[in-house]
Amino acid sequence: MHIIKNKRQNGFTLIESLIAILLTALGILGILGVQMRTLANTQDTMRRTQSIRLIEDLSERIKNQASSIANASQYTTSWIDLTQSITAPSIDCSTSSCTATQLAAYDKYAWLMTAKNNLPLGKARIFATADGKALGVMLAWRSNEGPAGILAPAQSVDASGSAVQCPKQNANDSNSPAMSCHLQFISLDERCLTTGTTNYCAY
Repeated sequence: MHIIKNKRQNGFTLIESLIAILLTALGILGILGVQMRTLANTQDTMRRTQSIRLIEDLSERIKNQASSIANASQYTTSWIDLTQSITAPSIDCSTSSCTATQLAAYDKYAWLMTAKNNLPLGKARIFATADGKALGVMLAWRSNEGPAGILAPAQSVDASGSAVQCPKQNANDSNSPAMSCHLQFISLDERCLTTGTTNYCAY
């Protein structure tokens, strides 16, 4: 006795299998997309946390100055590309006595090297505010977002009235997406410097 196979039945089974495979693939892609997004957000949060710690470190260094307002200009920089080499100061203040100007140069170098090690592909900018009583610090890093990048709202104005805003990933391309940025201000204060029996305060 011959059994006649239902070819139409077999055809439907193949289509159903293909649909099941397609739905499974779409589900896996969806899960991977969520994981990648979560990873991008986690890395961005980590960079922002590192930026806060870096600025706190710079703030502590500046507070060691007897007159941080008088020496504020010694800490300012244009945008520093942290992927490039950073020139060391002529005097290492960790092993030698330094003037206020030399200490500022050493502190700035040491801080930039720390930023270089913690923010790969990053950039840093330190600028004086218009009233001269604070320093603005902006740290930028490449985001793991899509091609559009993150148009960071972080922006300010320096002492000369020029805008300070988040740089583009490629400074030579006007269509390049912006980097992610963190902007924070360091308040400057004065401490009296005693020499012999005379107190000097530079306000």
